Amino acid sequence: ATQPLMNAVARDPAFALAHAVLSLVCAKRHFEIDPSRSWLEKAEFHCQRALELDAALPEGHVAKAFLLWGPSRNFQHIEAIGELKHALALQKNLPHAYSRWGTILAHIGLLDHARTMFERGRPFDPRKIISHSIAQVYLWSGEYELARAELQKWRVESPANKYAIHFAVELAILTERWEEAKGLLDEAASLVQDEPMIIALQGVMHAAMGKSEPALRSMNRACTDPKSFGHAHHTYYQIACILSLLNRPEVAFEWLERSVDTGFACWPFFLKDPCLKNLRRHAHFELLVSSLQAKYPD
Repeated sequence: ATQPLMNAVARDPAFALAHAVLSLVCAKRHFEIDPSRSWLEKAEFHCQRALELDAALPEGHVAKAFLLWGPSRNFQHIEAIGELKHALALQKNLPHAYSRWGTILAHIGLLDHARTMFERGRPFDPRKIISHSIAQVYLWSGEYELARAELQKWRVESPANKYAIHFAVELAILTERWEEAKGLLDEAASLVQDEPMIIALQGVMHAAMGKSEPALRSMNRACTDPKSFGHAHHTYYQIACILSLLNRPEVAFEWLERSVDTGFACWPFFLKDPCLKNLRRHAHFELLVSSLQAKYPD
């Protein structure tokens, strides 16, 4: 979509909607595919231009929310939700806005509200289906069979999608299906080479199986690749899991705090995840959870 949208704004520089959608496309490319700064700069420029041309353009506010809830702005949850709320007040039929809102709510631990938001987007989807991203709500809520069913549909529809395979690996580890996890990790390695969050998950699997040396090798490998895309907070969380499983709670807690500080604050999952069982004894764990509950109240 990038080139046709660039052609559109070149032919008509006052085409606000094209600027807004181009911003969204560039932001997603930067977040998911190519972390080079040029895509971020394009996304920032076209978002600003769209809102200069039309301050009441719903898609402009959605584009701004995508930028606010991204690595360049360190995942400003509340501010991004404000932009999405504004966009949907202006125009209700924006399924990607509901999906993004659901994802943000899931990342700050408001899992029931996240589920509601994903479901609210269903009537506006062309196929009348819920976004596959609801799988993260099922996974972090401990509803593993619902997660498995959703991930199976997602993987059939989009076999090369790195999010679908990432969550499938995470589910296999959480349910101790080691052969399934190994197979998925092999598949992931061929689909998304050198993706830190996949490499870190490999380390979690090794640590959960009591293999400390390969777990630490995977952890170190995940830390050496600077291409974190938008998902460094998941890599940090998985490093916390590795170190927790290896019974190194002090340094594990520091990585968990880094995960929270960079966008992943899903405290209900912290309380459920078996990989963090050794970390929950840390003196400051309860304080971290209670501070997140207070920061993002129900």
